[in-house]
Amino acid sequence: MQLSSSDYSIPQASPSQGGVSSSEMTVKNYKVGAEIDGSATLFNNQSVMTPFIIQAVVPDPDNLRDGYVTAPAEITNWVTFNTGSTVLIDPNSKVTVNIIFKIPSDYKTSLPKNWQFDIVVNPQISTPISNDNSTSSVQVNIQTKYSFRWLVSMR
Repeated sequence: MQLSSSDYSIPQASPSQGGVSSSEMTVKNYKVGAEIDGSATLFNNQSVMTPFIIQAVVPDPDNLRDGYVTAPAEITNWVTFNTGSTVLIDPNSKVTVNIIFKIPSDYKTSLPKNWQFDIVVNPQISTPISNDNSTSSVQVNIQTKYSFRWLVSMR
């Protein structure tokens, strides 16, 4: 079962540095069993190939949109990515990841009218650090988290 395109919207914004182009997706009149297709474009502005980890998460209660509550913990099972959870991106390039959201039609637990989950993207950036007195270097992993909301309103 597909929802019509008038029932959801995907605003896009381009970041000035590496990150994610999607900021928020709104799904109106969602019915359990319907499949919603979304996407996010991931940018790698590093000079090396970089892995990005992408996942659906229950948002922090302090980061909820007004009028929305947190998604059920099962959200991690209801969102899949065509790339899997790790996306390898070439230097200074971008990849569009397809996001599929679907609650199984046999799900019987009552859901709130308006709820939110987040898609989180973590680039796994390694930066060499060297000491002037030494010829060796140490790799330091730097993690910057990018996230965007999915706002779901039930029928």
